[in-house]
Amino acid sequence: DLSQAIVFDARSVIEEGGSPLNEILSRVKRLGEGEVMLLLTPFVPVPVIELVLSKGYLSWSKQEGETIQTFFRKK
Repeated sequence: DLSQAIVFDARSVIEEGGSPLNEILSRVKRLGEGEVMLLLTPFVPVPVIELVLSKGYLSWSKQEGETIQTFFRKK
């Protein structure tokens, strides 16, 4: 049920030239069993996805208009 997803919209951070990586990792680390984090970005965040996968999480992405929705969940 994605209405319960923890949403982090990183588009403004990215557009301002910042890096949301530490915030993303912090939020992913706090995910409980069955919780899903939804990351909103203007592009597929491949380095972030690879890093989170290497830490033992699941991830999948889909495009919604101009926004990429990337989901993270504990295995």
